[in-house]
Amino acid sequence: MSTKTKFEEIKRFESDLEQCTKCGFCTFFCPVYQEERTESSVARGKNMLIRALLAGDLSYTKEFADKKMEAIESTGADIVATSCPGCQIQLLDGAIRNKMPLKVMHIMELLE
Repeated sequence: MSTKTKFEEIKRFESDLEQCTKCGFCTFFCPVYQEERTESSVARGKNMLIRALLAGDLSYTKEFADKKMEAIESTGADIVATSCPGCQIQLLDGAIRNKMPLKVMHIMELLE
């Protein structure tokens, strides 16, 4: 399966990725980043990873995705809401790959 086909579902987030200015302000508010201190845990890092995936410059490893999806599955949640476009993409991809009945939403969708 080509990279273009594999990530076709996440193409709808491309305009969201362009909104990231890579300022790092998100590092102060992301609880996962505060715990792990890894760039891939914060919006800026996720945006860079997703851009590289869509460009075909990076492979999305199973271990990377499984860690996040296992944590979500352990909560029993059927809806996950986030304002981070990078998180939305990773969660949507993980839910599809793992055939999880998980709805991924933007926080603002909860207010509608």
